[in-house]
Amino acid sequence: MTKVITKKVRFENIDLSHDGFYRVRVLIPRSDRGTLERIREAVGATISEAARTVWRHDRAQAPQIPLKEYDADYMCLDAASDARPGIIDADLQILQPEQLRNGCQGFASLSFFPYDAGGGKGIGAGVNNMQITEGIA
Repeated sequence: MTKVITKKVRFENIDLSHDGFYRVRVLIPRSDRGTLERIREAVGATISEAARTVWRHDRAQAPQIPLKEYDADYMCLDAASDARPGIIDADLQILQPEQLRNGCQGFASLSFFPYDAGGGKGIGAGVNNMQITEGIA
């Protein structure tokens, strides 16, 4: 599993209040070339590792990747986790999921992992932790 810590991003479609499955859309500014490059490198490394282990050299179809086009200003990825991510504010105080609003901004710790489900191969993104610096309810 490969991890990336972002620079400042925007969070949308936040669903962190359910036990057992948590998800968030992470919007990365296109101007943040460093974070985008680290994500692309992490995805590439995960694909290489998965080709040797999880997919066992079966590369018949190109794997799905989590980084997608969003709009003229942002790229996005949907990150999910079975474990509730840690959420803190700029002062390192613990936040509750209901304190977050769509459009809040901050930093994210993401992990990338391979999957092979129902004949579809790809790389998924997991959300480990979030630090919210703007937009707290």
